[in-house]
Amino acid sequence: MLSIEKVKNYIVSQGFIFVSAEHLESSRECKIEVICPRGHEYNTTWHSFSHQKCRCKKGLCNTTGNKLRKKAKEVISEFELQGYKFIGELKDYKNNKSKLRLLCENNHPRNISYNHFMKVKKCPDCNGFRRPYEYEEVKKIFEREGCILLEPTYINTKTIMKYQCVCGEDSCYIRLTDFLRGVRCKRCSKNEPYSYEEVINLFEKRGHTLLETEYKGSKTPHAYICRCGNVTAISIYNLVRGVRCKVCYLRSNRGENHPSYNPDLTDEERQKNRKYIEYVHWRSKVYQRDKYTCQCCYDDTGGNLVAHHLDGYHWCVERRTDVENGVTMCERCHDIFHNRYGYRNNTEKQFILFLESEKTLQS
Repeated sequence: MLSIEKVKNYIVSQGFIFVSAEHLESSRECKIEVICPRGHEYNTTWHSFSHQKCRCKKGLCNTTGNKLRKKAKEVISEFELQGYKFIGELKDYKNNKSKLRLLCENNHPRNISYNHFMKVKKCPDCNGFRRPYEYEEVKKIFEREGCILLEPTYINTKTIMKYQCVCGEDSCYIRLTDFLRGVRCKRCSKNEPYSYEEVINLFEKRGHTLLETEYKGSKTPHAYICRCGNVTAISIYNLVRGVRCKVCYLRSNRGENHPSYNPDLTDEERQKNRKYIEYVHWRSKVYQRDKYTCQCCYDDTGGNLVAHHLDGYHWCVERRTDVENGVTMCERCHDIFHNRYGYRNNTEKQFILFLESEKTLQS
């Protein structure tokens, strides 16, 4: 608990005049009223005052402990000591974050606050660092390349600006950073949109037949007949990149053409590991027949389905790829079934009993 004497003695030791204090039972809730060395009367908390977080901030005072905010003349003296000349007005200085206009020894203009100046005292232009462009400089950059800047103002290098290109195109937009890198309009960069005849040639060159009667853009899917006979759609962007229709993709990535194909495995080993095309088709057909829904709990969220063999895969070899021997289950129901009846040697009768017991529990 604070005492009035302790608070008063500390405030006086800091060069302030004590006026009043209340709520002394807590240092954080204690509110005090003081007068700063320059005569400004204000209220604050004891916690902020004692930790020098909140002292007088009126006008140019900002008394923080025993340290006063620098006066304008002190700031200008610091600039001159570093070889700069102050070309602004004294009224521009309000605090250490106020932007002030300076000239270095080589007459390079600089607009900077005192706080920033104390961190970076060297002139950016003298040391090879690029200062922000002025509007007239940007305008001359475009004119040197035969272009005309159509914007009335300049913000920064990342801002998109309208200009007239040297080729005569007057509805071009570009960032200054891209313009300096040599980027130009679509006509100059030879990136004009495809004509309908060019699009037809792109499809015919790859053995396809375009079904569209007009070109809709490089990112819009266009209907076509693939060389494999499949009718589908593809964007010009993907066509040029070499993307194929799904049928062609599956055919060219199946069996020995698949990147993960292991030629060292025998057919018996593939059947043991269930890595053969007939098994993949069997599983897909089981899912489609059951509408991708667990036949026990009717979970259809997807991503957790298992194609279960009614008569076990281990012993019933002749029905391994028989769709009637399969049923869709979710991972949870599948695990419960095998925990109850074990793995291998499972039968269709076991599944019927399991299904009846689950329905009884649910009801």
